[in-house]
Amino acid sequence: MESKPNQRKVFQNGSKQNGSTCDVRVTYLFLWLSLLAGCLIAFIVGRTTRIQILKNPQSNQFAFTTFFREAKDRDDNIILPHPVVTTGMDPYKTGYFSENFDTSRSASIISRFIEPEDEGTCKSSASAGASLHAQSSACLHPDMEEEKAEYEQTGQHLLVDIVNVDTPFLDSKERLSVAMLDLLKQCGQTLLSYHCHDLQPNGVSCAGVLMKGHISFHTWPSKGVITLDLYISGPDTLLPFVSVVKTLFAVPSLKADGQPRMVWSHKFRGFSEDINEEVAERSDFFRFPIGMMTDYKEQVVSAVTDFQQVDIYDVIRPKFQTLEAYEKSMLNDGSYESEHPRLFEPDRIVFLDGILQSRRSGDAAYHESLVHPGMIAHPNPKRVAIIGGGEGATLREVLKHKTLETVVMVEIDKQMVDLSMKHLPFWSDCSAITGNVSNCFDDPRVDAYYEDAFKWFIDRFSGDGIVEEERFDVIIMDALDPQVQVDIVEALYDGGPFLSSLPKGLRDDGILIAQVGEAPRTEAPAEDYSWHRNRVKFIKTLIDTGFESIRDYEEFIVAFKDFQSRAGWFMDEAMVDVQIHQRIFPTEKGESSLKYFDGATMLSYRFPSKTSERVFCLRESKSGMCNETKSASTSLEGQQLVVARLRGIRGESSTTVNVSVVDTDDVQPTRENVLRQHFSGENTYNPLAERHPLLYPNAIPLRKQI
Repeated sequence: MESKPNQRKVFQNGSKQNGSTCDVRVTYLFLWLSLLAGCLIAFIVGRTTRIQILKNPQSNQFAFTTFFREAKDRDDNIILPHPVVTTGMDPYKTGYFSENFDTSRSASIISRFIEPEDEGTCKSSASAGASLHAQSSACLHPDMEEEKAEYEQTGQHLLVDIVNVDTPFLDSKERLSVAMLDLLKQCGQTLLSYHCHDLQPNGVSCAGVLMKGHISFHTWPSKGVITLDLYISGPDTLLPFVSVVKTLFAVPSLKADGQPRMVWSHKFRGFSEDINEEVAERSDFFRFPIGMMTDYKEQVVSAVTDFQQVDIYDVIRPKFQTLEAYEKSMLNDGSYESEHPRLFEPDRIVFLDGILQSRRSGDAAYHESLVHPGMIAHPNPKRVAIIGGGEGATLREVLKHKTLETVVMVEIDKQMVDLSMKHLPFWSDCSAITGNVSNCFDDPRVDAYYEDAFKWFIDRFSGDGIVEEERFDVIIMDALDPQVQVDIVEALYDGGPFLSSLPKGLRDDGILIAQVGEAPRTEAPAEDYSWHRNRVKFIKTLIDTGFESIRDYEEFIVAFKDFQSRAGWFMDEAMVDVQIHQRIFPTEKGESSLKYFDGATMLSYRFPSKTSERVFCLRESKSGMCNETKSASTSLEGQQLVVARLRGIRGESSTTVNVSVVDTDDVQPTRENVLRQHFSGENTYNPLAERHPLLYPNAIPLRKQI
């Protein structure tokens, strides 16, 4: 019986001789259905696995454990917390990408993903990405629009190292993770996910992705060390959270010799005009100490007054101090450090809006240089005004003068004065001066006005009706540096009504003293093209408003209202020392109350510096005195020569100075002739003319320009 062709079967077993051959024929429909069924089964298995592993990480723990720690972790019941979205927070839409490499050094790897507090507001959608898997999700507030704010390209970076930390704490994933989530909660940040490796033989490394940044830490339990870094996008500073990091992660060790010690720094990151301007304005503060990993820095106070940000820090200066010496100074072991602890204490630094204003290590040197050269040059300063100087140190130096009857201090920020008296008591300490009260602000000679100095001077010394008795012998400006690029500084040095009121507020022989920030460096460009432009603008304004002579000495200038009144500036070294002895209150022990200023110091201030000459010639290149080809003798040939010869006559409380004028043309010198000779016909401050050898017999010879 034969089979039909499509049903024929032939069975073959062994050789053809036995006829056991089977031939099976199937239809194309059967083949296609089998292939489709296999693909469908593979798709369902893959899709289910992907959903379980990637799409719902918050309900399915995404952990990889090696065989020798898997059972141990289950037995120990280690439960790491999940990051949680705080109600009302609006995360960005994010994608999750992950790829795992060889982790043979890791005893275990654990990841945690974000869990919204309100499950009903979380929406997710899957998307593919290159060779990696991606998940896009967003937990949205019901009332908010889907469009999010732009992710900022700048931010703040906090770097922290801590030593002498508890070993069990550093080897515990659970405790470290809880501390990390606590820190981020207090920072107000949302953690999207974090990933931890438990390393062999010990140690933990974790990295977390924030909604606007990242956090990571690494531990070395056997060494008691943890390093942590936190980056957050945006303008909000991380400085308030330095103490939070110390509280959460600096866990004391029961076995370590000392307490945990933390070293940290804070930096701006990214590129933005806004951030760069803020860094420039606060450059002192963020350069040092905040931007450096110094051995020791502690915040004394950080406060915002009605007018400015005040930051005071205690800092070990790396080039001049060591932490070891400071720690020895606090012991009672008979060492040199312990017997002289004040020599090794940290420097206390004051910043106003990020600009360094004063420091304990330079307090006396700075304020003595600001106050005493000008006041000693005045024959009898009785009435003095201070503009600014809220920390009290300028006031302290003024009160050392016996001739003083009244000092008026005009400071706009009363809160700054209060902070200074609390945290900087040595700045306004007058207890060591004979006959003075303990706090300088309590001296009966002091009249303090807590108001705008601009308005105070303009109201009293503009227009008609100026009361002669209210004018001052000396005015001291201890205000913001002209290099600071803020509106208030521009207004201070722009030549407006405030600066015009200053010469009117001085008596005929009055002197103006001002600090003008950092002195230009030798390699600096002309002031008009640098941050010193306000400095030269200020000097030009003083000339325009009527000051007849100006001297610059490093960070300061002194302006004389009358040309002849500057004669006291040229007293010789011995006469300055005599004046200090006669006019400055000694200490209770009978010693000089001045630590740095003396006749030799005053001698160094007598003439402008070489740097002043060079920077002037870069700005005023057409000035005749900047011409290298002309010598001092030929440049003034045939012109009237004025020689001021100073002869100090010792008096009871002041120095009388006689000025003799030698006129080669037998022409009586007038003020105009002297000024023309002094300024070389230019309405500008010319440091070369101030140093010219033919003007003063003891002047430094004119040097060849570089």
